[in-house]
Amino acid sequence: MSEIVNFVDILKPRRTQFGIFKFMTRSWDPKKTLTLDKYYMPQDLKKVVADSVYIDTIIEKESIKNGKSKEQMRKEVLDYLEEIAMDKKLYVIRWMGIVFLKICFMMKIGVFVNEPAVLKLRSIMGKNPVLFLPTHRSYADFCLMTYLCYHYDIDLPAVAAGMGM
Repeated sequence: MSEIVNFVDILKPRRTQFGIFKFMTRSWDPKKTLTLDKYYMPQDLKKVVADSVYIDTIIEKESIKNGKSKEQMRKEVLDYLEEIAMDKKLYVIRWMGIVFLKICFMMKIGVFVNEPAVLKLRSIMGKNPVLFLPTHRSYADFCLMTYLCYHYDIDLPAVAAGMGM
């Protein structure tokens, strides 16, 4: 038997004169989706991936398959790593959140969330990697996903979009 889920409009509390700004400038300490023994800066992660034996193997196979030099293939890999590496800047996230909320309010829409499910997901985060897989039918998908994570104090997802995916 299925239970009735009451969806919550997470934008409703922001619909005040100072609600948006107050919410987006609040103290924010997100729950990590995966807790590692060591914290890696974006540059460190790029180096680990670039120096991986798996990447070297793939580069070697692809260079033979495509007739490109290994150096050219390595440069392409490094370019992709640079493009997808996430360097979070909280001031940018806050301003984009303000813009996102303003647009939502101008369009007079709500964002209804199955809050118990999100809170349950948040409670089990940290032990296993978590992947959010929106459809990417529009840029609104990842904007909404990012805002949802900010709203529920979940570490922001890295988004791979717009790269000919």
